Amino acid sequence: MSESGEQTARLPTSVPRRLPRVVLMATIFLSGAIVGGVWGRFVAREQMLSMLQHPEQVPDRILPQIRLGLSLDDDQTRQVEAIVRRRHAAMEVVRSNCYPELLEQF
Repeated sequence: MSESGEQTARLPTSVPRRLPRVVLMATIFLSGAIVGGVWGRFVAREQMLSMLQHPEQVPDRILPQIRLGLSLDDDQTRQVEAIVRRRHAAMEVVRSNCYPELLEQF
């Protein structure tokens, strides 16, 4: 009877060993997610501010992404570049008209 009492009183040793590892892994994962989220937000904010402060650089920044995303050849790249630069110039005219009004509202 004492033998059966000892067997029921024992807990498997693998369960207590596994718990700290799972907690540690979850803590590391959550820490990484938090740091990555904060860093991503910071980088996105800096890029947006840079584009607002230097709008002339916007076409040069987005053209490589368009070329890679669409797998354009050189002729297509030149055509898309002309379109992007033309549209960007038109958007800058609109922004130059609206921006002072927006600042006044702020």
